Amino acid sequence: MADIRDEELRSRQIPKLRDVIDDLCSSGKEVIFTMGKGGVGKTTIAAAIALGMSRRGTRVHLTTTDPAAHIKYVIKEGKNLTISRIDEEAELARYKKEVFSKARETMSEEDIAYVEEDLRSPCTQEIAVFRAFAQIVERSEEDVVVIDTAPTGHTLLLLDSTLSYHRGGSSVHKATSRRMFRMQTTNKTLRAKASNEIEWINKVDKHSGGNFAVIEWKADEIKGEKLLDLIE
Repeated sequence: MADIRDEELRSRQIPKLRDVIDDLCSSGKEVIFTMGKGGVGKTTIAAAIALGMSRRGTRVHLTTTDPAAHIKYVIKEGKNLTISRIDEEAELARYKKEVFSKARETMSEEDIAYVEEDLRSPCTQEIAVFRAFAQIVERSEEDVVVIDTAPTGHTLLLLDSTLSYHRGGSSVHKATSRRMFRMQTTNKTLRAKASNEIEWINKVDKHSGGNFAVIEWKADEIKGEKLLDLIE
């Protein structure tokens, strides 16, 4: 059994997700990403942020590149909130079709064969997905676009691109985490796990300059009306 550590939190007050949402609404951020490995809660956080901002009067468009399209089981469209999904395979096919169409206008068959080989590169899908994302941001009539990214390589491309591309605003990098720390439990194993998380909470606090939130881990899936527990 893991030992219970005695490390103390450096922050006097641990922000909650609702605090992050309040800050996002007041600071005028226009593009918000959730990212990370599969199963860490990206979709839940994206849905909660989108719902929280929409309930505070901000017009939000929530989109996902998750191939499982899990977002539709977590949240529904409503007042100030619209939802869409970027189909990676469909976007890849559309992108390739456009590239080939333009290539055939001016290139020889030999050059076209080279283009075809180049399009087999894994980065082609990343480019296609980012293009779809950029179009959503550009065309969206909402105040904010929240994107729930899939656990794939194009997340890095999206993040790098925000350094040079934005819709009259800026992107946001805020750390949120579903942790054992906030759990009120008497289980010794879970208490030990929670105590071991304090070190990492302190590191995230320092790295983000206080722009983080800790969310209580729950055994049941958080969706629908249960999202309100996170944002209000």
